[in-house]
Amino acid sequence: MFLSPDGRLNDHERVLMNDIMVKLLKNVEKKIRKGLSERLAESDEISIELVTMLANDHIEVARPVLEKSALLKDEDLVETIRNRTDSHRLSIAIREHVSETVSDELIEHGNEDVIEALIQNSNAELSKASMDYLVQESRSVDRFQEPLLNRNDLSFELAHKMYWWVSAALRRKIVAEFDIDETLLDDALEDATKEVIEKHNEKEGVMEKAILLVKNMV
Repeated sequence: MFLSPDGRLNDHERVLMNDIMVKLLKNVEKKIRKGLSERLAESDEISIELVTMLANDHIEVARPVLEKSALLKDEDLVETIRNRTDSHRLSIAIREHVSETVSDELIEHGNEDVIEALIQNSNAELSKASMDYLVQESRSVDRFQEPLLNRNDLSFELAHKMYWWVSAALRRKIVAEFDIDETLLDDALEDATKEVIEKHNEKEGVMEKAILLVKNMV
């Protein structure tokens, strides 16, 4: 009755049905709640109370609405991100559209799986601050590198910065896609190395010299 396209329920009856379903959800077993979530995930007829209740249930129940429900607003998603599990966050990260506000929260609260899924989502909006942070993180988290380089919103400056620490294969990708002069980059690396050599001090340890070289390259 609730999902019927025949219009058998008027607005008042639909409100009552929503209220009944909210009360029922508190008492039925998880398997039934999961089935209901799958049926209602793309419905725009259910109340926000009902959809948020489903979104904050066990992940088996929550996943369909977290991934597909257009009724969930940024504030609803942020609340779930802050208070539920990484599995919930992962479902949000692969939504058809993710705003900058939601992306920021996922990056702050999510694990590496969540963040990688977010980066891979071409429909996820990333703020400049988030992009700067993720590029810096990619220096130590290799799995972020290729997804970042595949994003259309990665700036020339950030791609250039990544050049210094990605693999040889990804360097070739940067050179090809961002129209960077590889000779110029190689010259810059050579100049940075020469500067370290000229400032070489036998008393310095290997670590100190390595840190100085990195500072010159960046």
